Amino acid sequence: MYLIGINNAIDAGVCLMKDGVLVEAINEERLNRKKNYQGLPQQCLDYLLNKQKLKVNDIGYFIYSWCGKQNNYSEYINKLTKRIIKALTNNPNCSKIIKARMQVELFRDEKLRFEFEQWMFELGVSKNKIVYLDHHKSHAWAAFAPSPFDEAFIFTFDARGDLKSCSASYADKNGIEELDYHLTFDSIGFLYGQITNYLGFTHNKHEGKVVGLAALGNPEKTLP
Repeated sequence: MYLIGINNAIDAGVCLMKDGVLVEAINEERLNRKKNYQGLPQQCLDYLLNKQKLKVNDIGYFIYSWCGKQNNYSEYINKLTKRIIKALTNNPNCSKIIKARMQVELFRDEKLRFEFEQWMFELGVSKNKIVYLDHHKSHAWAAFAPSPFDEAFIFTFDARGDLKSCSASYADKNGIEELDYHLTFDSIGFLYGQITNYLGFTHNKHEGKVVGLAALGNPEKTLP
């Protein structure tokens, strides 16, 4: 069976799998020459299908790397509400920041998901062929599936995805089970993005450069 994995957020791309084995993966920026491209990876899909001489109807499932309201949404919202109340209690002046963050958490993903679903409709993909995979589980699978391990503990960290910023999971031959997670209001990824900005770079683009620069630093100058 052929599977297609799709991301239309930043660094949009498509991967193709056959019978559980990765065939190829490519990011849209490689084809349209737009760095960190966000949007529908149409050229990626066309490239992979044409290269493998496949049609849309040959694909068993299209897997979307954001789950949204399909996955324990009420649980996340309850935890998020408690976290917001705690933040406002400690610092009422942070209401503007929280409002801006909520706009991202609750509405940005819906826009991207609607864009994806409209695209699938235009391609003639039936709803029963679409699978919504939790964002951090997508990261976990990307690490575990190509690894040489039969079992592993997996930690994922990013800025945000499906209301979470990091997760801890256990993986074996039966799949991946999430053990715990933290909400995006305590995101190490967002913090690292702000550090990246502070150093004169651009977040969501140059974090890798900051990682590289870290190896050139001298921690003895700042450690007590």
